Amino acid sequence: MAFLTDHSELIAGYVMGLVSYLLKDLYRLFRRSNLPNKHDILAYSEYKTLFNSDLLMLLQNQNFRNAFRPSTLDGFFEFFNKGLDKHPDYKFHNRRLEKHRAELTAAMVEFLHLSLAHLYDNKDDSQSETKTDIQDRPKSLNLKSTSLKKLKLSARKTHDAYHKLNDACGRHFDVKIEYINR
Repeated sequence: MAFLTDHSELIAGYVMGLVSYLLKDLYRLFRRSNLPNKHDILAYSEYKTLFNSDLLMLLQNQNFRNAFRPSTLDGFFEFFNKGLDKHPDYKFHNRRLEKHRAELTAAMVEFLHLSLAHLYDNKDDSQSETKTDIQDRPKSLNLKSTSLKKLKLSARKTHDAYHKLNDACGRHFDVKIEYINR
């Protein structure tokens, strides 16, 4: 008992050091548990591949009155034809990233439907041999103008949704990588 009273400050110092060391390690374990897993990194790389520079330029700058290469949208078609929008490999485990991905895929679906309709309509117009009445022309031009506006807005929405996902992934992954490097 005399040993404890004589060396109480020394013992308290050791105990405090041990507790702070254990708390620091527990905190590191907790922080590392929030690190991005390999699955999220692979899913993010798939979206970066899908949204190549040609597609991003099309989504951002195209007014859809001018011709564009339909092959630019091949990745979109393949993505949805294979059902990758619902495939677990393309979903994120992180809830925030998954929320952004869900917004992106909803925007992609809308854009895909509108772009397919636009491509189909333009194909029909260029190959059409039927003559329309003059009274029908302003109505069809007005419908095309409306559909072009919808297509352009949808393209912009898809572009913005991708950049939101890209920014969220960048913040999520960069913060975690910085922590590992400390």
